[in-house]
Amino acid sequence: MAAAGRPDEKGEDGKMNLLQRLTTMRKPETQAHTDQTAAAGQAQETNGGKAPVSPHAVDDPLVTKLIDIVHEMIESRESLKHQVEERDRALVGQEDQIRELQYDKGFLEKKLETASAELNRAKENALELKTQYDQLLAEFNAQRLQQENKIRELQERLSERELTNRQLMLDLNRNQKEFEFKLRELESRERDKEVKIQHLEQKLRQAQNENERLTRIISDFASQAISTARLNAAADAE
Repeated sequence: MAAAGRPDEKGEDGKMNLLQRLTTMRKPETQAHTDQTAAAGQAQETNGGKAPVSPHAVDDPLVTKLIDIVHEMIESRESLKHQVEERDRALVGQEDQIRELQYDKGFLEKKLETASAELNRAKENALELKTQYDQLLAEFNAQRLQQENKIRELQERLSERELTNRQLMLDLNRNQKEFEFKLRELESRERDKEVKIQHLEQKLRQAQNENERLTRIISDFASQAISTARLNAAADAE
């Protein structure tokens, strides 16, 4: 592309030669300046075709017009050359940008493929997790129902036991009252027995005292009787 945009060196030389030929078509009075015109043309070649032609060599209007046309062509050529170079640089930049975009496209496509694969794996994992979750939820609901049934049974048993305990407490209170009543009766009977025993013991002591008194009386009476009998026997014996 850059080679196609370079100006033709032979064309430039031909134009310069044409410019020199035009400047040599002079009137006799301008022939003296031919060497100066040629030197100016050589200087123009040296400067890339941009050096101006000496004003002494352009006395002929036709030559002057042709020189202006040649200058315009050269300037147009230079402008076209710069435009082509700028377009070449822009094209190179666009090609580089296209290559970068293609690289980015390939990179993004690979990244997209990786992301798609990861997304598919994530979907599979999510599906597996959902299946496990549904299974765990079903098991949890079954266990919860079982636990609710057990809790209901335990509550019913607890209610029955509470009723039983309440009845037992009533029976215990009744029995305790009966026991306390019987205990009081037994205590009362025991006190009565103790009173009777004390009374009997008192009577027994009284009887024992009376018996001892009677025994002493009898003993004294017997002693007196024996003494009397002995005295009477002794008296009789005298």
